[in-house]
Amino acid sequence: MNHIGRIKSAILAFALVVAGCDGGSAPSGEWAPLGSEEEAAIRIGYWSEKQFNDDYGLMFRSKYPNVSFEVIGLDDLYSDPTLTAAQAYAKYIERHQPDVLYLGNTYRTLAQEGMLLELDPWIEKHKFDLDSYSPVSLALLRQEGDGKLYGLSPNFSSYGIFYNAKLFEKHGVMLPHNAMTWEELFELAKRFPTAGDDDSRLYGFTIDGYSSPLFDILYSLAGQNRKLVDASKSRLTVDGEQWRKPFEAIVDVFRSGSFRHPSPEELTRTMRTAGDNRFLAGQSAMTYSQSYLIRALSSSALNWGVVSAPVDGLDRSKSGSYSLDGVFAISKTTRNARAAWEFVQYVNSADFAQVTSRAGREVLYSRSEFIRPQEGRDISGLYSLEPLLHADESFASLPNPVQAKLTLAIVNELIAVIDHSKTLDEAIEAMLAEGEEILLQTNAEEKSG
Repeated sequence: MNHIGRIKSAILAFALVVAGCDGGSAPSGEWAPLGSEEEAAIRIGYWSEKQFNDDYGLMFRSKYPNVSFEVIGLDDLYSDPTLTAAQAYAKYIERHQPDVLYLGNTYRTLAQEGMLLELDPWIEKHKFDLDSYSPVSLALLRQEGDGKLYGLSPNFSSYGIFYNAKLFEKHGVMLPHNAMTWEELFELAKRFPTAGDDDSRLYGFTIDGYSSPLFDILYSLAGQNRKLVDASKSRLTVDGEQWRKPFEAIVDVFRSGSFRHPSPEELTRTMRTAGDNRFLAGQSAMTYSQSYLIRALSSSALNWGVVSAPVDGLDRSKSGSYSLDGVFAISKTTRNARAAWEFVQYVNSADFAQVTSRAGREVLYSRSEFIRPQEGRDISGLYSLEPLLHADESFASLPNPVQAKLTLAIVNELIAVIDHSKTLDEAIEAMLAEGEEILLQTNAEEKSG
C-alpha cells in the first residue's frame, strides 16, 4: 500500500469505526445464534443480485426464510481510479454501510486497516468447526490477517502441472510428479519431438493465454524462496545466482522449440477459441494452469493427470501457488453482526460444501472432506503441499500495477535473449536499469502523496 493509502485510508477507517461505535468490534453480549424463524436484513457487497442469489442467497434462505438480502453492486469501487483499494472500500462502506463484504486480494489491506470484524471470538463462542477446514485456506487467511481471522473463504484455488498421459506413454517419457522444479519440468519437455509445423507439431510444454507464458513462470518463481526486489524496494535483485539459473533454463527450453512462445500478433488478439489451447487440443504434453482447467478437461477426451505446481528445489515441501477464491468478511461498522456472522459461517460450513460439491460447482473446497477425485483421477497434487507464505514481502507489498510493470520489463528482456537479440548479461543489466527507474518513480510518488 502506498503512502496515501496508509494515511488517508487510516483516517477514513478510523472515522468509520467511530461512526459505527462498537457495533462491529464488540457484539455487546449478542452472541446467541440466529433463530431459523428470526427476521433480519443483511446488506452485502457482491457482483450482482442474481449472481449472489444463485451462488449463496437462495440456499441460505432455505434455512433462514425470514432473512432478506440487499445486494450492493461493486461498481462504486472502480469509479475513481486515483483511489487506493483501502480508500475505495472506505468510501464504499461509508456510503452503503454493508454488513458483509466479498473480497479478493483486498482482504489483507482491509484487515490491516481495521475495517473488518475479527472473527476469532465468534468462532470460539459459536464453536464453529475449523478442524476439517483446509490447512491451506486457514494458513492463507491468517497470514493475510497477521495471525487473526477476519474472513472465511469457502473455496481456494491453486496452480498445477497438467499432463497428457497418452503422449507421455507414446514417447516413452517419465510422467511428471509432485514437487518438481521448473528446471526439471523443462528437461522433461525437451524429451518430446519438435519436428513439424506449428499447426500440427507436438510441444513438450505450452501455456496458452492472453499474455506471454513468461509472466506465469516469473510469478511462480517470485512465489518461491526468491527475492525479486530488495528490502528497500529500490532495486531488482535479478542479478543473483538464484535468478540467473532459472533464466538460463527458460531461455534454453524456448530456444529448443519444446516450449512454445506465442507470436506478437497472437498476443494482440482479443478473441480466442478452444483450439487455441494446444493442451486441450492434444498438441501439448504439459501445461501450467489453475485448478479451474479441470472444468474444461471434464468435457474433453484427454487422458489427463495433474501434479503440484513447480517448487523451489531447496524446499520441496512448500508451494507458493495457492490463492483464496473469495473471502466473506464482516464490516467493522455493521450493526447487524449476528445475522452477518450467521451468513458467513453458513456459506463456510460443511453443510453448504456438501450441497455445492454434489452439484460439482467447485474443485477445491476449504472443507477438505469434500474435495473429490475428478473422474477417478487423483488431484491431491493441487493441495497436498504446505503453503509457502509471503516468500517475497517486498515484491508482494508493491501496488499491483507496479508489480506488472516490473514483470513486463523482465519478460521483454528475456524475449530479447530468446530471440538472440541480446545476451543474458545484457538483458539482466537492462532489467536492473528499468526496474530501478520504475521503483524510484514509485517511491517518489509515495513520498509526494
